[in-house]
Amino acid sequence: MCEAKPEFTAGSSTGDILADLYRFSIIGFYRAGGKGLGGAEWVYRYREPGTAFDVNAGKFRVHTGLLDVLGLKKFTWGSGGGDDQPVKAEFV
Repeated sequence: MCEAKPEFTAGSSTGDILADLYRFSIIGFYRAGGKGLGGAEWVYRYREPGTAFDVNAGKFRVHTGLLDVLGLKKFTWGSGGGDDQPVKAEFV
């Protein structure tokens, strides 16, 4: 999609685009729990406004409410290792 509308992403890195999507709570990122004690969670800005976006998070997910309303499939993005490498994806 970004290739079809380059004016939306001109001069932006993948991390910048993901951060913008996070800013509007369109996507969240996965925050693992510590030391095997559980507590892993999906972080969305509307729930935790003071939490900065973690571009290095291993997984990103479109908000569940948008999935339902737009009829999208549940999808999680996993980090591909940088802007120059493709992003891997896995269904959850």
